Amino acid sequence: MKAPRLDLEQYVVEDKVDEAVITHKASGQTWVLDTADAAFLRCIDGYKSVADIREELGALLHFEIPRERLWRALDTLADIGVLAERLTPPATNQVASRRSLLRLAATSTVVAGSAVAAPAYANTEQDDKRAAEQAAKQGQEQNQKEAQQKQAAEAQA
Repeated sequence: MKAPRLDLEQYVVEDKVDEAVITHKASGQTWVLDTADAAFLRCIDGYKSVADIREELGALLHFEIPRERLWRALDTLADIGVLAERLTPPATNQVASRRSLLRLAATSTVVAGSAVAAPAYANTEQDDKRAAEQAAKQGQEQNQKEAQQKQAAEAQA
């Protein structure tokens, strides 16, 4: 599978504490990325595959990033236009997990006129936001380390 690549030639990205703001240079149109999407944006280097990015963020956050959440972030970035090309998720022949079925049932099933409450262990937007904030911070630290290493290597050359 191809690695996602950014095409920021026509865009300016401004990192903030809990979000990122992308501005199109010519039109001035802006988009505000939530913390999770901003964390994914920071991990895209043109070399890491989607699976590698997911694994990296999971290791940084100490929990598994839902595959759907990563693809949703990549779709958002593609819709804005900052990805060099839109990637499509691979087709899976896996049987749905019990947890995903419960999550689907909890969010979309209506029984006898009343909605079913989401299970207590289901991911919430706050969990996503907190995880993405941690990923963003750790991603920035990693990028700073890589930049320092690159500068040191260039200085030695």
